Amino acid sequence: MSKPYRIRIQDVVTVQDFSTFHVDPVPLMPPAEFAEILEQVLLEAGWEKDEEGRVTMQIDERMTYRFEPETMQIVTEVQAAENVDQTLEGWAPDALEERGKELLERREQFLAEQTTSHLEESNQERRDACEGWVVEATGRAIKAAAERLGDVQDIHEERGEDGKYRLTITIEERQ
Repeated sequence: MSKPYRIRIQDVVTVQDFSTFHVDPVPLMPPAEFAEILEQVLLEAGWEKDEEGRVTMQIDERMTYRFEPETMQIVTEVQAAENVDQTLEGWAPDALEERGKELLERREQFLAEQTTSHLEESNQERRDACEGWVVEATGRAIKAAAERLGDVQDIHEERGEDGKYRLTITIEERQ
């Protein structure tokens, strides 16, 4: 007669997903200079420099923004973790091990689906935020470029209700 077996599954299941927002630098200046301007805008918007010098922003317990100046991307990373602690009983040890593996795979799949869903649900909000930061940085970059071209006589900025940004700069040429 066979003896019953019992195994305890204890593991931490972790998943991660990410999305990127590519930033096109202003052609009036070197990309590294535009990256510095964008980084300053992000810091003013509440982002922080982490221990490695990267500019990041924690959105919630699972979601983080990270600016990568080398690739000109704002990366949104979503992470989730779950402790699995379950006891399985049965007559065949091999079958129990297989059930344990399947249990962990199902939990990982479930977490992955939740993580991707969380990322997709916040897509428009993230896009709007990223576009706002880039528009602000672009405006500053254009102002800096205008100052190099001549004497700036007037700067008029306008933000419409529809979210459109208009920048008018009057420059007097240097002679």
